[in-house]
Amino acid sequence: ALLPCFTSDLSKAEISDLVNPLKNALNHSSNQNPWQPIKLPVLPPITDTTLTLIHKPAKQQALLFIAHPTLPPEHPQSLALYVALCALGGTFSSPLMQEVRNKRGLSYGAHAGIRGEAQSRFVCLHTAPDAHQALETLTVMLDVYRQGAQGNLSDIEIEFAKNYLINAHPFSIETAAMRAALIAHAQLMGLNPDWVLKQPDRIRPLSFEDIRQAAREHLSLNHLELLVFGDQEKAMNTLEVDLKKVIS
Repeated sequence: ALLPCFTSDLSKAEISDLVNPLKNALNHSSNQNPWQPIKLPVLPPITDTTLTLIHKPAKQQALLFIAHPTLPPEHPQSLALYVALCALGGTFSSPLMQEVRNKRGLSYGAHAGIRGEAQSRFVCLHTAPDAHQALETLTVMLDVYRQGAQGNLSDIEIEFAKNYLINAHPFSIETAAMRAALIAHAQLMGLNPDWVLKQPDRIRPLSFEDIRQAAREHLSLNHLELLVFGDQEKAMNTLEVDLKKVIS
């Protein structure tokens, strides 16, 4: 069940003449089911906020994650939410980076975005502070996240995120091999390749309010998965913090 993908100035017929001898040499049955794209399920919503602590003794840094399931790519607000998360924590000038790194020096970097494959996707914020600053950092991340979930993104932050995504796009399609890989991946996941190849054309028409509305409607305020990975004695015992207040 191979999916060949080519970029070339040759015609489809010329490429077929080159590929067919290889295809015919494969040992396959004529009754084999035709190839079908992979249809991954949409992740089910979660019903509560959960804080998971993973103990890694003597680890100097803590890895922090805030996550929840999110929209499949074909949802009409999916791209607006993607831009909203970029505005919230996808660039060096975003609020998440400003609060975690620039103002407090808690971590070298912090990021917000969407992860996953095809329809199985989730919102994810993550950073890696020193272990003894884990709870302080998690509190800051949640404060920034809640601001985004309430739609508190400025026109300047949104405009910068839109321009960043539009201007960065050529670097993902700058070679024939990269374009072929993107097309093949989209086909494998059952997605429309144009969503990736023509993403700037889809981002430009989004208004500031489109993006803020997507954040308000689809960034969960109450149903989050929180993860702290590291030395839990350093991460949890060095700050006088009520965990219920952190995750409420």
